[in-house]
Amino acid sequence: MSVATPHLREDLLAPRFYTTKVAKAARTDLDQQRETFESLLQEMEQDYNRDHFDRRASLSRLADLTAEERNAYESYLVRSCVSEFSGFLLFKELSRRLAVAGRGDLSRLFNLMARDEARHAGFLNRALLAEGLVIDLPSLSGNRTHSLTVSERSDFYQLLGLDSSRFDEDVIRQTNRTAERAFPVVYALADDRFFALRDQVIAALADLRALRAKEPGPRGVLRRLALRCQLASRLARQFFQPMVTPGAHIA
Repeated sequence: MSVATPHLREDLLAPRFYTTKVAKAARTDLDQQRETFESLLQEMEQDYNRDHFDRRASLSRLADLTAEERNAYESYLVRSCVSEFSGFLLFKELSRRLAVAGRGDLSRLFNLMARDEARHAGFLNRALLAEGLVIDLPSLSGNRTHSLTVSERSDFYQLLGLDSSRFDEDVIRQTNRTAERAFPVVYALADDRFFALRDQVIAALADLRALRAKEPGPRGVLRRLALRCQLASRLARQFFQPMVTPGAHIA
């Protein structure tokens, strides 16, 4: 990755753990859902979305953005591009390892998912090129796995007229509903505990950023360590929030 790449900072504090139990995934029994699974694969192989990522709209309207708005827009493109490319790397590696484990069916699925993630990254990269920004995507594989929160892009969502906190909450609720189809338990979101902790995590991250800018010396190092511990504690508390069986709540 070129050090001159704008908007891409490696000092952002964010959880960077993407782990997958490949051996366990390889033991997944699909026999009861084989027909549905094969139908899904066939639909993905038809690639109905192949022509969807072709920008025809003019970018002339971007000339009306202020410097602050343009920075938010370009930052969003860079981070999104890196995020999609990271997904491509993950799915491609999963496809390779599942093939080695003798699960050609699952390997096909993740290979198709890698194809789509690469397409998303390429689309965003072309938008960046139109802005005169260049990212060396292949070099990122050794520099960055990712977890970029909506809060880190709040300026972009404001540019779109969206409340980033409300948008994030809606996404979490929709994801929770989707998870009900596959998992025996999901997070309890009917009360405000989960989202209250989410706000505390975001506040700790904001404090850490502010401190990094104000106190770069030894004292700042110690205070940043304390804030990192606080952030980790809040993340852990949110992760271990109460869960409920699907259908037992309305969120």
